[in-house]
Amino acid sequence: MQVFVFFTQVVRTHGALSQVVLHWTIVCDLTKDLISTDGNVTFEVGQARANITVQVSPDEVPELDKVFSVSIVNVSSGRLGNHTNATLTILANDDPYGVFIFSERNRPIKVEEETKNISLTIMRRGGLLGAVMVTYRTIGDDEMSPFLPPDVVRAIEGKDYIPVTGYVVFAANESEATISLPILDDDDPERSESVFVELSGIVLIEKVQERPREDYSVASSDVVLLEGETSKAVPIYIINDINPEVEESFYVQLLNQTTGGALLGSLTRAIIIIEASDDPFGSFGK
Repeated sequence: MQVFVFFTQVVRTHGALSQVVLHWTIVCDLTKDLISTDGNVTFEVGQARANITVQVSPDEVPELDKVFSVSIVNVSSGRLGNHTNATLTILANDDPYGVFIFSERNRPIKVEEETKNISLTIMRRGGLLGAVMVTYRTIGDDEMSPFLPPDVVRAIEGKDYIPVTGYVVFAANESEATISLPILDDDDPERSESVFVELSGIVLIEKVQERPREDYSVASSDVVLLEGETSKAVPIYIINDINPEVEESFYVQLLNQTTGGALLGSLTRAIIIIEASDDPFGSFGK
């Protein structure tokens, strides 16, 4: 199994005149998802940036998002700055809400031609979290698909079977459900014929875990003004989504971590206002 590696960057400001060893740690890894939960990073003379490397232990257990705090605990020289914690999120993995397939005993299923309902079982593999709606339908006898075998005689809709379309809802911890396909009898001598049923869609209707919605992203926490430059944009980007939202705001604070003899002025905070978007109070028409 593949080992996943995550990096979080540590920035060294002010002086860089000596080699410095930084020690970091991660607490509360109760389920042993991480290969190591502490370590060292060495900054050489003149080095301003380095990465903390965190390895995630691979497994096949369905899991939701897990959040860890990476903390810088001490340095061999110099001092710790204001921001000594970073958040590491291991995203949901190994299909915590399940993978849906038809049961192997229904692939294929062979029946005699007679008027009756055939039962097909949908299985839920992997995780059993949350409520999930699975839609299904018969594939019309005139529909073509690269997933269908090419040399089969297709049963005729309305003559050999009644087409079906519908859905089933898997509740949390439910692993299988049954649907029915009506077969029709006729008096025509016929070879073996095939009808195909597909799982056409998946809708998660009850989440177990909500991810925090992000309205903006920060490309970098540093702004470098070159010689002769008097201004530069802070690399913050507003994320465009389709979620109805009222007016929101956040602020950007300049920290007293300047270099080159620069000093902060009196205005060190800017308020960013994201206007109401995507019709938070509704859109009406006829």
